[in-house]
Order: sequence, then C-alpha cells, then structure tokens
Amino acid sequence: MRRSIAKIAAREPEFCRETLRLTRQRKQMGVGVVLEDIQAQQELLKVPTDLVTIVTELNQQQYALLHSVGTALRRP
Repeated sequence: MRRSIAKIAAREPEFCRETLRLTRQRKQMGVGVVLEDIQAQQELLKVPTDLVTIVTELNQQQYALLHSVGTALRRP
C-alpha cells in the first residue's frame, strides 16, 4: 500500500500542471477567471511540500507499526 500511495503522490505534479494548463485555456477563451489561474499555480507550488509530508507520514506510520509489533529496527 505504501508504494501505491507514493506512486499516486508522485503523479501529483503532472495532475497540477494539467489543471494549470486547462485553467489557462479557459481564461484565454473567456470562460475562466484570473482567480482560477492563481489557485492552480498555488496548488502546483504546494506539490513538493505535500510530497515530503506524505513520505514523512508514511515513514512514521511504518515505524509505529514496527515498534508496536516489537520488531527491532536495524540501522543501514
């Protein structure tokens, strides 16, 4: 499950870039507003931080699980 979550999270930049592209097209066609473009840009800028947060949380959960079942953690 950890890998599938990481794979989905890794595709987030692609999704955000596509959203930004579509938002800009809507704005150029006169059906979108500037606010939508700004929000799409903000989401794209948030992606790296979100990815780090997801990986950190997954690592913490994995550690908690290993700790709860008494598995000794080995140093690399």
